[in-house]
Amino acid sequence: MTRQTDAETNQNSNPVGGATDRGHLSRRGTLAAIGGVAVGLTAVGVVSGDFADGDGSEGSPYQIETWEQLDTVRDYRDDHFELAADLNEGTAGYDTHASENANDDEGWNPIPNFEGSLDGQGYAISGLYIERTGTGDDNIGLFEELEPGAEVRNLRLVDADVTGNTRVGALVGDASTGSEITNCGVHGEVEAADDDNAVYSGGLVGDNSASITDSYFRGIVRGWFWVGGLAGNNEGKIVRSYARGTGVEDMLIAADRSEIGGIAGENEGTIEECYAVGRVDGSESGITNNAVGGIAGKNSGEEAIVTNSYARGFVNNASDPDGYLGGLVGENLEDATVERSYFEGDIGGSGDMEGKVAGLNEGDVEDVYYVSDNGAFGEDDGTADVTDLHPDEIEGDAATDNMTTLDFAETWATVTANPPTLQVHQLDPIGPFDSPPQDLTNNGYLNDVNGDGEATVVDVQALDQHRDDEVVTDNPEWFAFAREDPTEVSQDDVEALFEQVSAGGDN
Repeated sequence: MTRQTDAETNQNSNPVGGATDRGHLSRRGTLAAIGGVAVGLTAVGVVSGDFADGDGSEGSPYQIETWEQLDTVRDYRDDHFELAADLNEGTAGYDTHASENANDDEGWNPIPNFEGSLDGQGYAISGLYIERTGTGDDNIGLFEELEPGAEVRNLRLVDADVTGNTRVGALVGDASTGSEITNCGVHGEVEAADDDNAVYSGGLVGDNSASITDSYFRGIVRGWFWVGGLAGNNEGKIVRSYARGTGVEDMLIAADRSEIGGIAGENEGTIEECYAVGRVDGSESGITNNAVGGIAGKNSGEEAIVTNSYARGFVNNASDPDGYLGGLVGENLEDATVERSYFEGDIGGSGDMEGKVAGLNEGDVEDVYYVSDNGAFGEDDGTADVTDLHPDEIEGDAATDNMTTLDFAETWATVTANPPTLQVHQLDPIGPFDSPPQDLTNNGYLNDVNGDGEATVVDVQALDQHRDDEVVTDNPEWFAFAREDPTEVSQDDVEALFEQVSAGGDN
């Protein structure tokens, strides 16, 4: 059951019509029932001052410029909204609604049962703080739930710090079938902290049945059961999205129990054209049959498929000798599929059920590649078509010669001195240059700005001259070399790139 606010309780006791199918009254519906005329109200039902502009319709969404206005979304949850400005610690209402001191030190109060749309228009919500482990609340995030038909798009959360018990994600705790998350990004930390009941923690969504497209998470996710870089559990579709670790050892996942993965803790749906980079760590686990994987801890069910995806980094499950550890998936169960994907990195386990592809395979694994040193599987009881290669055989143009079942014409792309990436994750060339910028150091920043295969002072000049290029301004997180503000590329980022290429390092 979703908790109900005092305002909703008062509305539900109102005899005037306009109730929605969830029992609460929309203000627009109430006005329609009384003729749409009231002192202090506009003809479309907006209380003066609730929002900066708009009438809440699809053609004229309510405009949000303050934290107070964002908080008021809960009273109009089936309407349409747009951010009209960045929201941060300096924006009016932060201390009251989103700071560590807000709402009796619990931070932001998640918006329940959202049925409308929120278009961030590329603006950022920075400094969102949620600490709701003491309340027993489930479904923790900017939104508690996205209901069928709800949409969140073109939104960034920066420096998000979100902690809850069950179904915890920076954007939403629980995303229903029929809802959509498109072109959204999160920078921050997410944790499900109740060691007895903490299930479903993800960088974007705790428990996902929605469609997640063109989105990303950069940061660290902590939890116990069902922990993932994008979703703790996925029964929906995650497409053209990625998760990257940050900080010490590029930690992406630090978890303590089972079903732990770089994209999803458990996948029962679709993961397509996605990647995870960083350390996926289940090493604190003491539970048997633990499942840890670079993409998904467990890939289960006839609808479960991982396709055209990859994981790079270190996947660890050192404390559980009976657990399943895989570079791509910990367990690939009967009827589940992994295809046209690869793993490059290391695995660290303490038992026999570990492999560069999967700890256990009972399903179908086709056209999959891995860098040798360990075997592909701990146990293979399914069907498998896998190829082990040396590092130099998957780097640069060599990948097209050796990873022959990957489609380099339409789906995959080579990267100078690095394993291949997915074309959908490549940016367009910047300014006058012919080739897209590249990440030559695999640290999540495009240091080869002009795409010529080298990172030199020429790239510093290119970034300085083309900071206002649409490719840069639309994707600032890839050029945040100063590690300060991922929403805007500044002179500090240019100077930080100069220091990096001058030192010849990958910081």
